Amino acid sequence: MRYLRRCSSVSCRWESILSAASAARWSARLGPIEEHLHAVATESELPDFAVGMCVVRIEESAPSLRAVLLRAADGEVLSDDDSLLLFRGLHILGGARDREACQPLLRLLRRPFQDVDDLIGDIVIESLANIVTGVFDDDTTPCSP
Repeated sequence: MRYLRRCSSVSCRWESILSAASAARWSARLGPIEEHLHAVATESELPDFAVGMCVVRIEESAPSLRAVLLRAADGEVLSDDDSLLLFRGLHILGGARDREACQPLLRLLRRPFQDVDDLIGDIVIESLANIVTGVFDDDTTPCSP
């Protein structure tokens, strides 16, 4: 019985290693995440495949998406590409339920209305509630008066 437990433990490790190797192979076939982020930031038509890759590979795409969100929250002037990445990236972060994006998003929303409207105007009307719900991190202190 002890032998079986040890084998199953080794088997689990092998399955984990094979799964990681398979994910790495698929990742290599699907291209670097930077290519997908570039498409999200620059293509005039919504790049469905690139958006999907950013959601599925959120561990890889989130740092770049959060970085542009932080820059916007800090009041930096964003380039056109970065503004589009912010706009689309908020949907990606919300859809992927990236809780680390919550506080920077709330900071962005506390900026003057015109700044927020210039950056994410259409989101405010259409889907901001869904995005905030998606990234909500259970910390209600910033919402208190």
